[in-house]
Amino acid sequence: MKTHLGTVEPSESAHSRWGRILGVGIAILLAVSIGACTTTMYAGARRPSAEIAVISSGGGTTLASIDGTPVDGGSTASYEVLPGEHLVRMQGHASQFMGFYTRVYTSRPIGLCFATNPGHRYQVSCRRKDGWYAEVVDSATFQPVATGCPKMAAQLRQRREALRASHSAASEQGPADQPTPVEPSPAPASQLASGPDAPASQSVSAAPAPPPRAPVQAPPLASLMTDGQGAVLPQAPRPGTGFHLAMGLAGGGDNLVTAQFSNGDSSTLSAGGGVYLAIGATVTPLWIGNTVGLGLGGDIGWKYDSISASNGSVDMSRFPLDLWAQALIALSDSWYVHLLAGPHKESGVNLSGSGVVSGGADFGSPWGWIAQGGLYTTTSWHMAFAFGLRYTGVHYTFAGQTINASNIGLDLTFHVNP
Repeated sequence: MKTHLGTVEPSESAHSRWGRILGVGIAILLAVSIGACTTTMYAGARRPSAEIAVISSGGGTTLASIDGTPVDGGSTASYEVLPGEHLVRMQGHASQFMGFYTRVYTSRPIGLCFATNPGHRYQVSCRRKDGWYAEVVDSATFQPVATGCPKMAAQLRQRREALRASHSAASEQGPADQPTPVEPSPAPASQLASGPDAPASQSVSAAPAPPPRAPVQAPPLASLMTDGQGAVLPQAPRPGTGFHLAMGLAGGGDNLVTAQFSNGDSSTLSAGGGVYLAIGATVTPLWIGNTVGLGLGGDIGWKYDSISASNGSVDMSRFPLDLWAQALIALSDSWYVHLLAGPHKESGVNLSGSGVVSGGADFGSPWGWIAQGGLYTTTSWHMAFAFGLRYTGVHYTFAGQTINASNIGLDLTFHVNP
């Protein structure tokens, strides 16, 4: 149907208004996540990015310490350090699908020493292939970084040599510090006791020698490169399990209302269009190696669209429920292809008007379906973002008529993985 909504300039449409709000929300989420995931590992005020280096952990890797300072195990994604050599200790986690169960592997703490340059970002990771090993990659070039810290090793060697020299000096001074035993000698005759109570013989006793000193041993070089932390680190959670907040913008379906404005412009409210917000949860318990994760998810939300002018407005709202099966296919340590599909149900579908188009109508909505494809990226141990294109196949019923409400939307989801 087509409705005339006034003879004045149109008000801002719901699509543009909510689109701007959606953009602001995305910017806030990104700013909060980036700001909350960086920790400085040096004293003083925070320095510009061109003067520092950033160290972060890859997927399946838990950081334990940087230069002997314990870190929180990965809930903070990135750590700012001063340029130079740094010793990072970490622990790796992996799983293997065994048919009816998943076997989980956790490495012993692994140390890795490398030099950083100002303005660069580095990602350290633990890998499992015929045993555990660690590597570091420069995020700007995606090339492995040479490991080893010559300056730090030289300092450790000097310390070890100093300890050995101290031990040698202690060994050489040991005999000189001990008193020389005094041989007993007969006492002068004038000092000897006489009489029936006198002992058979008398002599001067020597002072007892002190016990020998225990040898001083220099600690091995490997022990000097540890942070002394013996606590068992928690296992890093797999992506795809936790709670999420989703937002998006969709369009499509049959036209319900078309507003013709006096300036010649028009605006249309379609059955499948609008912006939406949703909250939900996902669980991904089944992993095939380190490559494919399979799980389930669902959310419930609110979808809204409207057009308005000075003499009236029309708006449409509904509450969609989505359930799905999902797959995460690893592209790298932190990037995954995200695929999902499942049933879709909308409740409370209502079209209402005010002003010259006052009134309303409620629509029926049988079960439909959704399918979505996109990308999923982990930004830290506990946070991730997903974005993709979603198709929703659904229709409404009203007064014996069927109204197509199928639509295509752009979806952005913020995940929190406990």
